[in-house]
Amino acid sequence: MRIVVLALTAALSLAACGRSSPTGGAQTEVPGDGAFPDLAQESYRAEGTLTTPEGHTVPSVMIRSAGKLRWEVSAPEGSLILIRSGRSIRAPAIFITNAADAESIIIPSWNDGRPVALRVNDGDQSPAAEWGVELAVHAIRTGSCSVADENGSEWRRSDEEGEQTACVTTDGIILRAGGAGWTPSWEATRVERGPQDAALFEVPSGVEVVDMR
Repeated sequence: MRIVVLALTAALSLAACGRSSPTGGAQTEVPGDGAFPDLAQESYRAEGTLTTPEGHTVPSVMIRSAGKLRWEVSAPEGSLILIRSGRSIRAPAIFITNAADAESIIIPSWNDGRPVALRVNDGDQSPAAEWGVELAVHAIRTGSCSVADENGSEWRRSDEEGEQTACVTTDGIILRAGGAGWTPSWEATRVERGPQDAALFEVPSGVEVVDMR
Protein backbone atom coordinates (compact mmCIF):
# COMPACT_ATOMS: atom_id res chain seq x y z
CA MET A 1 0.00 0.00 0.00
CA ARG A 2 1.28 3.45 -0.94
CA ILE A 3 -0.05 6.90 -0.25
CA VAL A 4 -0.48 9.64 -2.81
CA VAL A 5 -0.84 13.20 -1.57
CA LEU A 6 -2.75 15.20 -4.17
CA ALA A 7 -2.76 19.00 -3.96
CA LEU A 8 -6.01 20.52 -5.21
CA THR A 9 -4.25 21.45 -8.42
CA ALA A 10 -1.52 18.82 -8.74
CA ALA A 11 -0.63 15.31 -7.63
CA LEU A 12 1.75 14.75 -4.76
CA SER A 13 2.93 11.19 -4.15
CA LEU A 14 5.59 9.84 -1.84
CA ALA A 15 9.02 8.30 -2.34
CA ALA A 16 11.89 10.28 -4.06
CA CYS A 17 14.64 11.13 -6.54
CA GLY A 18 18.33 10.28 -6.54
CA ARG A 19 21.50 11.85 -7.85
CA SER A 20 24.14 10.59 -10.28
CA SER A 21 27.46 9.29 -9.09
CA PRO A 22 29.97 11.85 -7.73
CA THR A 23 31.85 11.76 -11.01
CA GLY A 24 28.72 12.47 -13.02
CA GLY A 25 29.13 9.27 -15.05
CA ALA A 26 27.37 5.93 -15.01
CA GLN A 27 27.03 4.27 -11.63
CA THR A 28 28.78 0.97 -11.05
CA GLU A 29 28.78 -1.40 -8.12
CA VAL A 30 31.28 -0.53 -5.39
CA PRO A 31 32.68 -3.55 -3.51
CA GLY A 32 33.06 -3.21 0.24
CA ASP A 33 30.91 -3.30 3.35
CA GLY A 34 27.98 -4.58 1.30
CA ALA A 35 25.04 -4.61 3.71
CA PHE A 36 22.45 -1.85 3.51
CA PRO A 37 22.32 0.11 6.82
CA ASP A 38 19.74 -0.69 9.48
CA LEU A 39 17.22 2.19 9.31
CA ALA A 40 16.00 1.63 12.88
CA GLN A 41 19.30 1.95 14.75
CA GLU A 42 19.34 5.73 15.28
CA SER A 43 17.09 8.34 16.89
CA TYR A 44 16.90 11.61 14.98
CA ARG A 45 14.88 14.43 13.46
CA ALA A 46 15.38 15.05 9.74
CA GLU A 47 13.81 18.09 8.10
CA GLY A 48 13.53 18.13 4.33
CA THR A 49 11.36 18.52 1.26
CA LEU A 50 9.29 16.34 -1.02
CA THR A 51 9.33 17.25 -4.72
CA THR A 52 6.78 15.82 -7.16
CA PRO A 53 7.65 14.87 -10.74
CA GLU A 54 5.73 18.04 -11.68
CA GLY A 55 8.13 20.14 -9.63
CA HIS A 56 5.86 20.97 -6.67
CA THR A 57 7.64 20.95 -3.30
CA VAL A 58 6.31 20.73 0.25
CA PRO A 59 8.08 20.61 3.64
CA SER A 60 8.36 17.22 5.32
CA VAL A 61 9.87 15.94 8.56
CA MET A 62 10.94 12.42 9.57
CA ILE A 63 11.40 11.75 13.29
CA ARG A 64 12.63 8.35 14.41
CA SER A 65 13.18 6.59 17.69
CA ALA A 66 14.45 3.11 16.83
CA GLY A 67 11.44 1.18 15.44
CA LYS A 68 9.04 4.10 15.81
CA LEU A 69 8.70 6.67 13.06
CA ARG A 70 6.76 9.93 12.81
CA TRP A 71 6.40 11.44 9.36
CA GLU A 72 4.91 14.92 8.91
CA VAL A 73 3.77 16.14 5.49
CA SER A 74 2.94 19.83 5.25
CA ALA A 75 0.85 19.68 2.10
CA PRO A 76 -1.45 22.64 1.36
CA GLU A 77 -4.50 22.90 3.62
CA GLY A 78 -7.33 20.74 2.33
CA SER A 79 -5.19 18.73 -0.11
CA LEU A 80 -6.58 15.28 -0.68
CA ILE A 81 -4.70 12.23 0.58
CA LEU A 82 -5.70 9.03 -1.17
CA ILE A 83 -4.96 5.57 0.20
CA ARG A 84 -4.74 2.88 -2.46
CA SER A 85 -7.51 0.83 -0.82
CA GLY A 86 -9.91 3.64 -1.68
CA ARG A 87 -10.05 5.52 1.62
CA SER A 88 -9.24 9.22 1.69
CA ILE A 89 -8.51 11.97 4.19
CA ARG A 90 -7.29 15.57 3.99
CA ALA A 91 -3.83 17.05 4.46
CA PRO A 92 -1.63 18.29 6.06
CA ALA A 93 -1.17 15.05 7.94
CA ILE A 94 1.02 13.13 10.38
CA PHE A 95 1.84 9.43 10.02
CA ILE A 96 3.02 7.43 13.04
CA THR A 97 4.33 3.89 12.58
CA ASN A 98 5.55 1.28 15.05
CA ALA A 99 7.53 -1.48 13.37
CA ALA A 100 6.79 -3.81 16.30
CA ASP A 101 3.14 -4.21 15.27
CA ALA A 102 3.27 -3.15 11.57
CA GLU A 103 0.51 -0.70 12.36
CA SER A 104 0.21 2.97 11.50
CA ILE A 105 -1.81 5.92 12.70
CA ILE A 106 -2.73 8.67 10.24
CA ILE A 107 -3.62 12.00 11.84
CA PRO A 108 -5.01 14.61 9.43
CA SER A 109 -4.88 18.19 10.68
CA TRP A 110 -7.97 19.03 8.62
CA ASN A 111 -10.90 16.59 8.58
CA ASP A 112 -14.16 18.54 8.61
CA GLY A 113 -13.19 19.94 11.99
CA ARG A 114 -13.19 16.52 13.68
CA PRO A 115 -10.13 15.46 15.74
CA VAL A 116 -9.91 11.98 14.21
CA ALA A 117 -7.01 9.60 13.56
CA LEU A 118 -7.09 6.47 11.39
CA ARG A 119 -5.51 3.16 12.42
CA VAL A 120 -4.38 1.16 9.37
CA ASN A 121 -2.18 -1.85 8.65
CA ASP A 122 1.20 -1.37 7.00
CA GLY A 123 0.67 2.36 6.66
CA ASP A 124 4.28 3.56 6.73
CA GLN A 125 4.53 5.51 3.48
CA SER A 126 7.62 7.55 4.35
CA PRO A 127 10.78 7.46 2.22
CA ALA A 128 12.14 5.04 4.82
CA ALA A 129 9.37 2.58 3.93
CA GLU A 130 10.60 2.55 0.34
CA TRP A 131 13.89 1.12 1.66
CA GLY A 132 12.59 -1.43 4.14
CA VAL A 133 14.44 -4.67 4.82
CA GLU A 134 12.66 -6.70 2.15
CA LEU A 135 13.48 -4.07 -0.50
CA ALA A 136 16.93 -2.91 0.58
CA VAL A 137 18.30 -6.45 0.56
CA HIS A 138 18.55 -6.12 -3.22
CA ALA A 139 20.30 -2.74 -3.16
CA ILE A 140 23.75 -2.20 -4.65
CA ARG A 141 26.16 0.36 -3.23
CA THR A 142 27.32 2.61 -6.08
CA GLY A 143 29.49 5.25 -4.40
CA SER A 144 29.61 8.02 -1.81
CA CYS A 145 27.28 10.99 -1.36
CA SER A 146 26.85 14.09 0.78
CA VAL A 147 23.58 15.82 1.70
CA ALA A 148 22.71 18.38 4.41
CA ASP A 149 26.30 18.37 5.75
CA GLU A 150 26.06 14.59 6.23
CA ASN A 151 28.05 11.90 4.41
CA GLY A 152 26.67 8.60 3.26
CA SER A 153 26.64 5.91 0.59
CA GLU A 154 24.65 5.96 -2.63
CA TRP A 155 22.47 2.88 -3.18
CA ARG A 156 20.51 1.63 -6.18
CA ARG A 157 17.83 -1.01 -6.56
CA SER A 158 15.14 -1.89 -9.09
CA ASP A 159 11.54 -2.96 -8.65
CA GLU A 160 8.42 -3.26 -10.79
CA GLU A 161 8.13 0.54 -10.96
CA GLY A 162 11.69 1.15 -12.09
CA GLU A 163 15.02 2.13 -10.57
CA GLN A 164 15.20 3.63 -7.07
CA THR A 165 18.20 5.41 -5.57
CA ALA A 166 19.02 6.61 -2.05
CA CYS A 167 21.78 8.35 -0.14
CA VAL A 168 21.99 6.78 3.34
CA THR A 169 24.33 7.38 6.27
CA THR A 170 26.12 4.46 7.92
CA ASP A 171 23.77 4.80 10.91
CA GLY A 172 20.68 4.46 8.72
CA ILE A 173 19.42 7.99 8.04
CA ILE A 174 18.00 8.47 4.55
CA LEU A 175 19.35 11.78 3.29
CA ARG A 176 17.92 11.57 -0.21
CA ALA A 177 15.71 9.04 -1.97
CA GLY A 178 13.79 8.74 -5.19
CA GLY A 179 13.12 6.93 -8.38
CA ALA A 180 11.18 6.39 -11.56
CA GLY A 181 7.47 6.60 -12.23
CA TRP A 182 4.99 8.63 -10.19
CA THR A 183 7.13 8.82 -7.08
CA PRO A 184 8.40 12.19 -5.83
CA SER A 185 11.78 12.92 -4.29
CA TRP A 186 12.85 13.38 -0.69
CA GLU A 187 15.93 15.35 0.32
CA ALA A 188 16.98 16.25 3.83
CA THR A 189 18.00 19.81 4.59
CA ARG A 190 18.85 19.38 8.29
CA VAL A 191 19.55 16.37 10.51
CA GLU A 192 19.67 16.35 14.31
CA ARG A 193 20.55 13.12 16.12
CA GLY A 194 19.47 12.43 19.68
CA PRO A 195 16.62 11.07 21.82
CA GLN A 196 13.12 12.08 20.73
CA ASP A 197 10.11 12.85 22.92
CA ALA A 198 8.04 9.66 23.31
CA ALA A 199 4.85 11.73 23.03
CA LEU A 200 5.63 12.36 19.36
CA PHE A 201 4.81 8.72 18.63
CA GLU A 202 1.49 8.68 20.46
CA VAL A 203 -1.99 9.84 19.47
CA PRO A 204 -2.66 13.23 21.11
CA SER A 205 -5.18 13.36 23.93
CA GLY A 206 -8.71 14.06 22.72
CA VAL A 207 -8.20 12.60 19.26
CA GLU A 208 -10.62 9.79 18.36
CA VAL A 209 -8.97 6.77 16.74
CA VAL A 210 -11.01 5.07 14.02
CA ASP A 211 -9.94 1.50 13.23
CA MET A 212 -9.77 1.04 9.43
CA ARG A 213 -7.76 -2.19 9.33
